[in-house]
Amino acid sequence: FDSVDGDTPVTFANRTTVAYPADLGARCDAWDDRRHPDCREVGDPGMGAGFCAQKWCYVDACNCDIPVLPKMAVYVPDARYRGKSVFYSYATCGGEDSFAKVVPEVGSHGCRCIGFDNIPGTIDIKVKG
Repeated sequence: FDSVDGDTPVTFANRTTVAYPADLGARCDAWDDRRHPDCREVGDPGMGAGFCAQKWCYVDACNCDIPVLPKMAVYVPDARYRGKSVFYSYATCGGEDSFAKVVPEVGSHGCRCIGFDNIPGTIDIKVKG
């Protein structure tokens, strides 16, 4: 969905809603610069600094090979790609993630797929041997 018209409303913890482009995350770009409340002139880290200046994009966490695990998207928490949650990555775009406060504790390097946590249900396992 690269270069489509419209906007994607993103609501932050302080209940501020900001209009990002409709193709948010479709390609490597510094999406937050001048949009995120902390990425404006009076923000911290401010325009062109810190995570604001870093390029990122949404990735297929089941089909990538990068040394840093992608993180689950917080801007579009209900969005799905091939039935799974959407993930973002700075590493895919050559950037450094200084936005995420928490680093995933599960998974491994190379964007390996992982299961769901805290989801009710059962799994049948058969072990030979």
